[in-house]
Amino acid sequence: MKRIALALLLSSACVNHVMAEDVPAVLTVNGALTKNTGECGVTLNKSAVALGNHDMNHIPSATTNPLPVNNYTSPAVLIHASVAGDGCNFRYDTDNNYKFMEMRITGAATSNDNTVLVNTLTGEQAALGYGVGVYDYDGKKLALNNNFRFGNQNVYFYMSMVALPNMGKKAGNVQAMATVSIERL
Repeated sequence: MKRIALALLLSSACVNHVMAEDVPAVLTVNGALTKNTGECGVTLNKSAVALGNHDMNHIPSATTNPLPVNNYTSPAVLIHASVAGDGCNFRYDTDNNYKFMEMRITGAATSNDNTVLVNTLTGEQAALGYGVGVYDYDGKKLALNNNFRFGNQNVYFYMSMVALPNMGKKAGNVQAMATVSIERL
């Protein structure tokens, strides 16, 4: 009897093994094809701009346009932005679906003028009523947080301390932050 039970047990195990089904696994594959636009980046000749120490009574007003940037009394500092890379095409590029490239200077602008970076310093050492104006090579105001066209890989612009109109003034330190980037449109 033990032998018959053992034989039945072994035969049922073999039947279960023979009757087992293979279960397939499903693999989903996704991908995308894009056009290589290549890299195109902005390099600045300065990572920090020292605007220097100036008598607060000789700082130009933020309303001055154009700023006398070539005047030795101006506290303006010239910045050179160069645009380079395999993906920099300054003309209509049908392969990569853009007509032109523009530059953008992004930063926190003062409430009274979109061409002046706000003084981000606070506390007793901070100047009050002053900011940092941004101007093109000819001294004309550049609007912050807006694109502007440029013709080749070299762009020059000025930054200068400026006095904000209709605000109280206090001598002190000025600090601002800006990001320079390119936009393909």
